[in-house]
Amino acid sequence: MSHTAKYPLPPYLIGVWTQLKYSTWIRNSVGELLRRDRRQKRPFTKDCTDADYEQKLEEAVFAGGQYDPYTGQKLRWDLVGTMHASKKLRPGAYGSLNKAIYLMPAIDHKDPASPVLLLEICALIANGCKSCLSSQEFIAFCKSVTEYTGSKPSVARGAKEAFPCKTPFSACPPPAYLNGILTKFQYHKLLHSRADSLHRRDQKLKRRCAQRYSIADYKQKIHEAFVSGGQFDPYTGQALRYDLIGSWKNDSSAQKSLLRLARRCGVFNKEFYLYPVVDHLNPDSGVLQFQICSWLSNACKYCLTPAEFIDFCKSVAAYAG
Repeated sequence: MSHTAKYPLPPYLIGVWTQLKYSTWIRNSVGELLRRDRRQKRPFTKDCTDADYEQKLEEAVFAGGQYDPYTGQKLRWDLVGTMHASKKLRPGAYGSLNKAIYLMPAIDHKDPASPVLLLEICALIANGCKSCLSSQEFIAFCKSVTEYTGSKPSVARGAKEAFPCKTPFSACPPPAYLNGILTKFQYHKLLHSRADSLHRRDQKLKRRCAQRYSIADYKQKIHEAFVSGGQFDPYTGQALRYDLIGSWKNDSSAQKSLLRLARRCGVFNKEFYLYPVVDHLNPDSGVLQFQICSWLSNACKYCLTPAEFIDFCKSVAAYAG
């Protein structure tokens, strides 16, 4: 499709959007996407202009903008620009996503690490769960989660509602699988760092668990999560790479490095896919429950509960065939 000054309205948007609204959305989306890609130093930004982005975005809208490419659900274009899509309901860095806008269309890179600009339109929830993966990698990941969890109810292995460890964390050495990797001092430092950062983050997000539980409670629950199922990722069964924790001089710099890598979405961050991360089972329930999973699973799990995430992966795997 050749670039034109006036963007033609896709047939499925007739009666939903006006020509003016569609043209404005194209221009605004291109400006925002191009600025973000340049900030993240993605390879294709060197040779791509605004006109190239506009053309690729138009092609993506016409080629498959009516349905989500991962689940086949019809996208809710009527939500764009409405009160349901306001910033108050959008996810923050660690916030929850309002379910009312799960199917709102989002612009996504098919492969953010590719030197070629390839765009697609997908559901907002799929865009969040896809994280930094390419389309093929995301589908493969969903299939691996589906295969590992099998035909069990929608609860991840290792994501138990009652933890077997009741011994205070202060009296416990590291779990046996951490012998030779972390000393008792390093393990307790890890517990304190995770508990403190999670508690402060939950307070900032005004979650009920932060109001009901202290940092000491967070440490105890995180310790129980490490003991009950911290050796393997609960969604794929892969062994977690605790040796990556010791590759940094301090945990704070490790977290900052991971966040920078997540923002960059480059190929090089694959070495951190199995980095162990402490994750809420359901941060909005008010009950303090954690699980240990890989950085990749945590990123793809996005704002979903374990049950919702597994169901979503099953729907992606089923639709992909």
